[in-house]
Amino acid sequence: MSHDTHRQQFNSKLLPWILGGVMTLAYLLTMGHGLTASNLGLVTQLAGYEWPKNNLPPALLIASLPLRFFDTGSTPLTVNFLSALTGGLVLVLLARCVSLLPHDRTPAQRDRERSEHSTLSIHSAWLPPLLAVLACGLQLTFWESAVNGSGRILEALLFIYPIRCLLEYRMDGEKKWLTKAAFVFGLGMANNWLMIALLPAFLA
Repeated sequence: MSHDTHRQQFNSKLLPWILGGVMTLAYLLTMGHGLTASNLGLVTQLAGYEWPKNNLPPALLIASLPLRFFDTGSTPLTVNFLSALTGGLVLVLLARCVSLLPHDRTPAQRDRERSEHSTLSIHSAWLPPLLAVLACGLQLTFWESAVNGSGRILEALLFIYPIRCLLEYRMDGEKKWLTKAAFVFGLGMANNWLMIALLPAFLA
């Protein structure tokens, strides 16, 4: 395996997990440990204090089912903890997507980029995933969603995962990626009406 191939493997497979792990650690160190204005609605639903019960978006309801087995007093901490892990996973997928973006859109790119799938193979190819993770992960709204279990971070996961699937399909052509993309996008539409507006772009 050539040095360029090793570098591309690192940028697309190992680097996203490193970046996501670092940001997850940052979220865990700064997350809230009790009730906040952001997680109050979800915590009261899970604790059974709000009526009607189970009045949550479908994907959030499914993802939160295991939390109902925890002690009510630990629900805020558990919700925030899972939110931080989800935020880190979103950033892992973001870095992976950026590393898989094709660089053959213009004649100049096609002349210079000679890798098999036209992914960036220059020495500084690690820089775009890093900048993408920093720009998204350090953004105030994203950070607040990751450290306070409001459920909004799950919507980001449902948005980024189909994009990752489409980019993976471009790489290996396996139809399982299209199936996963369609399933998760459908789950996202049931969870957030904005995904319905994005359906034409997804189909295109």
